[in-house]
Amino acid sequence: MSGSVIYVSFGSVAVMDPNEFLDLARGLADSQCPFLWVVRPSLIRGFESGLILALGDQFENDRFVCDVWRVGTDVEVGTQLERTRIKTAIEKLLDNQEGKELC
Repeated sequence: MSGSVIYVSFGSVAVMDPNEFLDLARGLADSQCPFLWVVRPSLIRGFESGLILALGDQFENDRFVCDVWRVGTDVEVGTQLERTRIKTAIEKLLDNQEGKELC
């Protein structure tokens, strides 16, 4: 949708390996949608530096963003983030009825 921006955040606990990080970056780029991506220093395994936020409320934040405020969607992933799943989730959010209902 015109004027939309994707917000991506994994909270303070999630970690991913460098390949998953690159797949996510490529999936976001493939969507050709503007995005704001929060990347904390300890998000990528093997590159842990800085302090982890002491917040345990990310599941509650997710529920509010997706279910209560209806301004976001979860990306269904298995054990690994995949470039095509990221792109598909963005398209689902921005191009169909679900996305229109969120606006």
